[in-house]
Amino acid sequence: MCEVFNSVIVDARERPIVSMLEDIRVYIMRRWADNRDRIIEYPREVLPRIRIKVEKQADASGKWVSTYAGRDKYEVTSIHGGKEKFVVDLKTHECSCRKFQLSRIHCAHAMTCIRKMCFNVDNFVENCYKKATYSECHQHVVYPVNGPNL
Repeated sequence: MCEVFNSVIVDARERPIVSMLEDIRVYIMRRWADNRDRIIEYPREVLPRIRIKVEKQADASGKWVSTYAGRDKYEVTSIHGGKEKFVVDLKTHECSCRKFQLSRIHCAHAMTCIRKMCFNVDNFVENCYKKATYSECHQHVVYPVNGPNL
């Protein structure tokens, strides 16, 4: 994120400090306004980049078979008969591969369990990856200011 921001302000960095800060303020003001406008029209609950990751995990879940153990716990094994086994707990959003806990996006093992039980996948996506949270983060306005002549 720092590198992207740095590349955006590369021209502004060569200007005097007040001009540089003004360029940065205008960039942020425009970007936040654009983000607010785009998210209003977005029809789904889960954000687009996260939806792509979820769909990749859904595709990868076809390589796994889950067995319900009780109390929202599952044992997930490979369909190829390998020795790989993972324990998934849908109630606490945990998998023994730890991808579920680290990214808060369900891994292929958890996706196997979610699909087996016919649960809504969107219910297992963390709130920070949803439209409502994104809208809340961008609700604040960077207000325009008058020029130096006023």
